[in-house]
Amino acid sequence: MKTPIIALLAALTALGTSGAAQAGDVTINLTGVQARGGQLLVSLQTRDQYRQQVGFGDIIASPTAGTVRVTFRDVPAGDYALSVLHDKNGDF
Repeated sequence: MKTPIIALLAALTALGTSGAAQAGDVTINLTGVQARGGQLLVSLQTRDQYRQQVGFGDIIASPTAGTVRVTFRDVPAGDYALSVLHDKNGDF
């Protein structure tokens, strides 16, 4: 069974400095994570990529309770949606 722990639509902008837009790192701190086994599926996508298997993604196997930090590298400046799914039994 898939249990969503966070469904957050975030506008992540201003990754570059003034002038031309640049790619940068985006770090997300997921708080309140529970150690229930399985894995966390974390994705960062543009509006056009949302709910597709494209964009930036990370899988955290056997997350520990508390705060989990995820960093996406070289993300172009823009607006993104963040999705997090706790897949307890690996059926996703």
